[in-house]
Amino acid sequence: MVFIATGWQSVWSDLIKFFIQAALLTFGGAYSVIAFVHDNAVENYGWLSSSDMAFGIALGETTPGPLIMVNTFVGYLATDSSGWAFGLLGAVLVTVTMFVPSFVLVLAGIGLMSRQAVFNRLRRISTYVSPILIALMFSMSADLLRSYADTSNALLGIVSTAASWVLLKKFPAPPLIVGSVVLGTVTTLLVG
Repeated sequence: MVFIATGWQSVWSDLIKFFIQAALLTFGGAYSVIAFVHDNAVENYGWLSSSDMAFGIALGETTPGPLIMVNTFVGYLATDSSGWAFGLLGAVLVTVTMFVPSFVLVLAGIGLMSRQAVFNRLRRISTYVSPILIALMFSMSADLLRSYADTSNALLGIVSTAASWVLLKKFPAPPLIVGSVVLGTVTTLLVG
């Protein structure tokens, strides 16, 4: 329906084609999907910058819910140049496009997976795929670190990450989250 309304070469059609491909061809969880999305959404399509992607990943890591929702952020930014309502539609479109193929495949594969021989073969395959996924995550992390290091906030990011790690070892998370929100709000109001 989207293809009929917007044509085969619109941002809407590109979002559907790309995220169906991402949903069906990536393996290994959110980090491997994000590496694939980063390479294509930033480099090939230009829907957002590496800094935007890094912000989306940070947002995804700090909010409740699955990290894969970073793709929703990509859908929003890809379409929000026409206004926030279009951005919201793009976010919904990407979310549905990412989850429906997986949902259908899981339902279709339940009977097949119940057979032990198939399960053992898949386990052997995952043994070989895991090192590849680790390399993809490392590559994406290096790209994001490079884009982050180009900003003036690199030192602040490193210090705040180290401080967060130390504080989480000594204190429970809820008061630290509230304190971080207050500190971030005050800093934003004072610095701008």
